[in-house]
Amino acid sequence: ISTLITIRLPAVSRLCRELSPQTALDSANSYLDIIIETLREKGAVIGEVTLDSVSAWWNNPDQNPNPEKEAIASLQQLVKELHDLNHRQKTVKEPVLSVIAGVTTGRSLLGRVGSLNRMSTAIVGEPWTNGQKICSLTSDEEVLVLVDAQTAESIKTNDFPPTFSPQPFDSEGSRALGFSKGSLYRLGGSA
Repeated sequence: ISTLITIRLPAVSRLCRELSPQTALDSANSYLDIIIETLREKGAVIGEVTLDSVSAWWNNPDQNPNPEKEAIASLQQLVKELHDLNHRQKTVKEPVLSVIAGVTTGRSLLGRVGSLNRMSTAIVGEPWTNGQKICSLTSDEEVLVLVDAQTAESIKTNDFPPTFSPQPFDSEGSRALGFSKGSLYRLGGSA
């Protein structure tokens, strides 16, 4: 069992069209630096990184008995740091980027793909697919964190502050992506 986090910065494409390439890149990197560093500090394996997204996971290959707890602890710190960054960006009149994070738990397969000249780590399975779907949702919120039912249940059984408790999330967009009512939860404190 693995817990995956997929994080997307949906406004990066718009910034690339509206600002100089260097300004757009600097804005994206200010967010990506915080995201990647925070996840690594909490023991995540960083997977794919693009200009507007990051994927990371816990429990592959380490066999951590509670990957959901590690992922959510990372998110608690990350949400705080992203809110702080957004505040600094507003203060200096730099672009503020919204962040959507999808946290999913389930069976997945981790492996190396590619050629001998270019190897890459890949993860496949329902958690990865669902994380991608969650991050395709749109939101006006600065930071939106959605978790699947298995991750939400783990949060409820661990010692997390009530301000970071899962609340049911349902929208036309999530239903259009195949998520049934009661299968997604918003983490309190992420908005």
